[in-house]
Amino acid sequence: MRQIFKFIIAKNKLVISLVLVLSVVFGYLSTKLSIDASAETLLLEHDPDLKAYRQIANRYDSPGLLVVAFTPKDDLFSPKNLELIKNLSDELVKNDMVSSVISILNVPLLNSVKGGVTGILDHTPTLSDKDINVSKAKLEFAKSPIYSGNLISKDLKTTAIALNLKQDDKFNELLNERNLLSQKESNGTITQAEKLKFKALLAEFKAYRDELRKSDHKNLEAIKAAIAKFNANDELFLGGANMIADDMIGFIKSDLLVYGLSVLALLSFSLWLFFRQIRWIILPMFICAVSAIFTTGIFGMFGWEVTVISSNYIALQLIITISTVIHLVVSYREFYAKHPKYSQNQLIYLTLRDKFSPSFWAIFTTVIGFSSLMTADIKPVIMLGIMMSAGISVSLVLAFLLFGSVNANLKKLAPVRTFENSFKFTKYCANLALNSRKIIYAVCVLVVCFGVYGISKIKVENSFIGYFKESTQIRQGMQVIDTKLGGTIPVDVIVKFKESEPKQEKTDEKDDFESEF
Repeated sequence: MRQIFKFIIAKNKLVISLVLVLSVVFGYLSTKLSIDASAETLLLEHDPDLKAYRQIANRYDSPGLLVVAFTPKDDLFSPKNLELIKNLSDELVKNDMVSSVISILNVPLLNSVKGGVTGILDHTPTLSDKDINVSKAKLEFAKSPIYSGNLISKDLKTTAIALNLKQDDKFNELLNERNLLSQKESNGTITQAEKLKFKALLAEFKAYRDELRKSDHKNLEAIKAAIAKFNANDELFLGGANMIADDMIGFIKSDLLVYGLSVLALLSFSLWLFFRQIRWIILPMFICAVSAIFTTGIFGMFGWEVTVISSNYIALQLIITISTVIHLVVSYREFYAKHPKYSQNQLIYLTLRDKFSPSFWAIFTTVIGFSSLMTADIKPVIMLGIMMSAGISVSLVLAFLLFGSVNANLKKLAPVRTFENSFKFTKYCANLALNSRKIIYAVCVLVVCFGVYGISKIKVENSFIGYFKESTQIRQGMQVIDTKLGGTIPVDVIVKFKESEPKQEKTDEKDDFESEF
């Protein structure tokens, strides 16, 4: 490693140029980074349940569904509210994404049929009929096992307007073909020609899926705008898997920006507080920025998609990168104080040599920790482990390359020790450790006991609604729809029948034998 450190210092301009060129390349590749909030990010390709689901989905149509929950302030069945449901339904059915609308206005009311069974053939009554008995209809909605708790709440105060979504035949065709080749790949039965086809198909599928998401986002925004026009005094909430996935992509993009900028601001303030020198603020931030560009470019190059689980990868990487750089800065300042007559190159060399081993093992153990996530059965957790392991490994290399090469072009910098001279906390901790050992031991025992008790109270919960704040439209809509209207995710019940064995016809020879017997 010593020869490498000497090369970094001696060929500093070459190292900087190479890193900058690669930064441009990875910066371009980072534009290919995509975000995925679909249900597939929660699945494993080798999951037998996933295999069964895909077989069923390929055989039976399962169109998407959006649900608008409507809770008026007054009687749901008043003429005003029924008119609102009609107008809103008429507005929503015009959307390019919607194929049909189901509401309490157009579902059949069998208890209101006149003339018995034959009356159904003539006309199936609905709530939109002018001569319908509203009181009788309300009673049917309340007692019907199909409508109550699904299309309308049991207390008859909230109703659902179900939007059946159009299916995209090309998307389904690409999806089924991809799933078939994916299954062959996992089984080891895929041919070389099919491998090439699979690779091209994945690129085509992803490109088409991204275009479809843009179209869906536009249509969903139009649906939300239509709902907003009718949402003056009453409660109207939109729910459904498509809407949740679309909103989550927006949340992930926001998280990437907010987390990244927040961490940069906090780290900049901390660096100024610790070192009070511009160089030790700009250089660490520059290294962090380059590391983030490299990592994002690598993710884009390999097609690794960011999910809700890995949306804070930038914040995690910045924190780990800055810790490595701070160790280098502190070591440089210590060597300067110890050897003030050494040249800049000597100080840099000593810093790199002194801190490589502890930094390497610190990063290595962190990589091992993140790599352990790959043993999980949840795809986003596995990808978080892979992405963070790659990201912090890149950070380690770039921290040493840039710290050494950039500082080799700068003059020696005497440390400003304002923070060290005024910060007494570490000295207080040292005195406490030396003079109050029994108290420390007692506190540690209490902490361990409290920790053991706390561990016994840990509960594992996989409530999807818990991902969102109470103020978000997603949570509010899910809460109403899930508690009053049966939820937005359908459950398929598949009944398989045993194949009946063909009856064997008795032969004449067997008949004769049985007769003789």
